Amino acid sequence: MDKIGDLVILNFLWLVCSAPVITIGASTTAMCAVAMQMAAGDDPVIGRAFFKAFKENFRQSTWTFLLLLLAGTFLLIDFLSAPTFQNIFGSILMVSSVAFGIVWLWALIYAFPVQLAFRAGIKETLKRSLILSIQNLPYTIVLCVLFLLPIILALGIPELAVYLMPFFLVIGASCIAFGSAWIFNRIFAKYKDRSSQENTKGNDL
Repeated sequence: MDKIGDLVILNFLWLVCSAPVITIGASTTAMCAVAMQMAAGDDPVIGRAFFKAFKENFRQSTWTFLLLLLAGTFLLIDFLSAPTFQNIFGSILMVSSVAFGIVWLWALIYAFPVQLAFRAGIKETLKRSLILSIQNLPYTIVLCVLFLLPIILALGIPELAVYLMPFFLVIGASCIAFGSAWIFNRIFAKYKDRSSQENTKGNDL
């Protein structure tokens, strides 16, 4: 019950801090930070940990979000405009927008947790996000299902949207963050352990 209560509070903080829209990146990064602590077995004070991460990551998370939003908008325009071209160009545009859309989705899912784990700049964060998403493809597929399944269900079965929306507003987003945090902790642990071993060998030499 304590864990559920923490997730409800975390969900509320994310919704409130995402309301200005431009702050979605910072609030999502903060939610990821708290969720990853919880998934690791820690017991953070939710409000304090959330706003600490929100403040520390505000600038980079905001620019990362705006960059991804811009790229996603262009891809969506290409996808929607492709059927208007009744020739090979339309087919190429459709296929390329879908292919780059998948890459964009992977970058979106990984970007904010990677920023937290490796503390790199925007360019390095996005590059590392794509590399990790490919290197850990089975986990990436699970993450895509975790993020997209509620949307697919809501669009495919409109009757479910009546129940999914209240759930999402109360605890849904934080549940997704907590589930994905468990996966990200496992992914990042492999690379951090490898880096520590390499540093130890270097010191021994």
